[in-house]
This record gives sequence, structure tokens and C-alpha cells, in this order.
Amino acid sequence: MPESPEKAGVVGKYRVVRKLGEGGMGVVYEAENTFTGKRVAIKRLHPQLLADQRSVERFIREARVAARVRHPNVVDLYDVDSDRDGPFLVMEYLEGESLASYLEHGRPSLRAILTLLCPAMRGAAAAHKKGIVHRDIKPENIFLAREEDDRPATPKVLDFGVSKLMTPESSALRLTRTGALVGTPGYMSYEHLAGMELDQRTDVYSFGVILFEALTGHHPYGSASFPVLLGMMVTRDPTPLRTYRPDLSVTLERVITSALQKNRDQRTPSLDALIAELTPFLREPLPSPVLPPRSERPRPNFAHPAELIRAPAASAWTVAPPRAPARHRQPVLWLVAMATLAGILVGWLLFRLR
Repeated sequence: MPESPEKAGVVGKYRVVRKLGEGGMGVVYEAENTFTGKRVAIKRLHPQLLADQRSVERFIREARVAARVRHPNVVDLYDVDSDRDGPFLVMEYLEGESLASYLEHGRPSLRAILTLLCPAMRGAAAAHKKGIVHRDIKPENIFLAREEDDRPATPKVLDFGVSKLMTPESSALRLTRTGALVGTPGYMSYEHLAGMELDQRTDVYSFGVILFEALTGHHPYGSASFPVLLGMMVTRDPTPLRTYRPDLSVTLERVITSALQKNRDQRTPSLDALIAELTPFLREPLPSPVLPPRSERPRPNFAHPAELIRAPAASAWTVAPPRAPARHRQPVLWLVAMATLAGILVGWLLFRLR
């Protein structure tokens, strides 16, 4: 067996630096162009898959698709080559984390989610315009690339290995020889799970699932195995968004529900249309914080009114300056009362004398 590229240290004109990760299909390395010094990512098949013609075809398909789609929100392909260890792809090197990893840190705000997902949708929509449907949109295939100058992360759509051209003569999706569907069941549309012909609306559904999960922390149909998931999609509608997030608007719930329609003819027709429906939520001001019941609110304890100036601007409610202590007001009240009684007594005596 030939020596692995990681041990050999060289892949063509690239020097391998380290292994970045691996998945079911292949391994990704960080490498450096020995002529220019440019950092790149090299992706190649697992050695045991080189004898599998379907795996090799899928790998080459990813290269062809990535070469056709040039967009800031799609990972860029620089080169395709092969050596004694088989074919490999040379892609732009990205630093950051996947959307799946990002969502594990906690539940981000609506605006943060849309700021990341809308650009990713534009990248997938660019593929649609080239006649390509991704078929495996999921949080793991959306990478949040971070620049060295601390600019906001740039979402990049990855892994077009299971993508497919949307042409009239293309055959319907088939099961692989192992009996497994190509893709990730939790993010597949009904037509994808049912083995029907696919178009861009299957990616619309996948982004709808990601939106739902990112906002609620739950899958629209809950956690279920593949057969149960398929049965639930046939027999019931997805859980309404506001079941988990009643603080979100009815309009937003309607937008996401439309993207999750089982019948694709009733689904949001394209990612461009979905982006247009989500854009107004990026323009709206952030919602006011939802306050707990008054009895449960913590009591602010400011030592002096000047402390209000140094209080956080995002306080959930406004605290009035403290009133003067009651003991300072008591002498004044007694004087007013005595003067009133004296006036009444003098008036009564004058009346009697007359």
C-alpha cells in the first residue's frame, strides 16, 4: 500500500501541514503551496473507498459542481489533481467552526441566526441558478469562516458531493447499494425521503429545518429514527414554531411553516423568496426584554441617585431616585396640622364673641 500523504508530507506541489478532520467519505488536510506559500485545504477519499466506483464518482462530482459555483458564500475550489493515492481536491483554507458547533454554544438571537443563514442561502441559491441542488444542507455543511482581522464570520456552504443537476432527463433519487439514502434524514424533505425527483425546493425545506432548530433547539418533528420520521411526515404537520418560542411573531412562524410544507407545491418556491420574507426581521429593532412577573423581579439597590448614571443601559426597567426618608418629613406635617387646628379655634371664638 502506498504511503499516506500525511506521512509522506507532500501531495503534488503541496506540503501537508496537519490533518484538519475527517468524515465518512474522506480526510481534509491543511497544506501549503511549496511555490507560493499559500495555505490551502486538501480533501481526498479514504483509501478503502478508492475501489468503490460510486464513491470516486461522487468525489469527482463535488469538484465539478464546486468549479461551476463561484460565490462568496460557497467554498472555493482551486484545483483537482491525483497522485498514487488517488484524486484530491485543493480548496480554500478556512478557519472557524461549523454552524453545528456554533449552535452548541447556546441559543443565539433571531438577528444573529438570520445574519448567518441568509448569506448561506444566497450561496445555495447561486448553485440553484447553475441548475444544481445541494441535497445535503445541514448545520455541519455550513462553515462560519473567521478572518484574521476579527471581521464578522462569513458563512460558506460546503460538500457538494451529493449534489445533483436539475435536468429533465435526470433520474429519480435511488437508494445506494447499502440501502441508505444519500443525505441526512433529519434535514430531508418529504420528496427526498420518498425517493422522488428533486428540485431546489428540497434545499428550501432543509434551511427551514435549520431555522426551526436554531431558534427553538428542537427538530420540527422531534427526535426520531428514519422510519418514524418518515411516518410522522406523512401523518402530521410539523410542530408550530411558537409552541417553543411564544415570544416570536406570528409572521415569522408563518414564514418558517411555509418553508417546511410537506407538499412542495405549497412550500416557499425558492431560497431567494425565503430570504425576501426573512429580510424584514433583520431590519426590525431588537424586541424589548420579556420581564418576569413583578413579584419575581429583583429589587434594584442603588446607594445614591448618581448610581443610576453608572447603571447598565440595558436595565430591564427604570428605577426612580430614592424618595426622602419619612422621618425628615414628619416635623413639617405636624406644623401644618397645628396651624390648621389653631385657625379653626380662632375662627370659632370670634364667631361666639360676636
